[in-house]
Amino acid sequence: MDDAGVVIRIRADLQIVSVSAMRECKSAIAERARSRYRLTLRDGPFCDVGEGVDALGIGRRRWMFIRYHPDETFVGDVTTAFDGLAAVCDQSDAYVIFELTGKCVRPALAKGVPVDLHPKSFTSGDIAVTNVAHINVVLWQLASPAATAIASSLTTCFRVAVPRSYAGSFTEFLLASAREFGTDFIDDPNESTAPGYQPTDCGGGPGAPG
Repeated sequence: MDDAGVVIRIRADLQIVSVSAMRECKSAIAERARSRYRLTLRDGPFCDVGEGVDALGIGRRRWMFIRYHPDETFVGDVTTAFDGLAAVCDQSDAYVIFELTGKCVRPALAKGVPVDLHPKSFTSGDIAVTNVAHINVVLWQLASPAATAIASSLTTCFRVAVPRSYAGSFTEFLLASAREFGTDFIDDPNESTAPGYQPTDCGGGPGAPG
């Protein structure tokens, strides 16, 4: 649907690794991240862009590392990089990542997000660990030019990491909240068959999976 106000895409091609720094190790982790991934880690709700890897600040001394080109050695590499400094865990199967673009994506999300998403308040590189329709999520606006080019030619692009068991409920919320704007649902066949993910038809809105 070319004129869809909200484009919903499932991103099954991203890897997620959580990094939780041990006490008093933040400076050492920042140095390792800088030398290994060209990341400048900030302790706060920000997206830091590196070489093929972004780091999302999701809490005090806690980050999600997102890799754009899956590599079976990535988890081991992060574990080695922060050995003795942080707890590292592969979270790729724990979340479904929704990518949201389109001219009406902000008002659609605003129906369920208790965060001010106005462009002056929430902009490129900002992150919110919040809830959407009573589902705990990590919401961020892309900060990486390369990632934006992959996602869409549109300037505004959000990603939402949703616990896999709630992905179906989150899909229902998205389709219902975006129905008035028109939707285009681009489903990745590799993701749609994964455990815990069931796209739901919320009444036959444009682009709804049937």
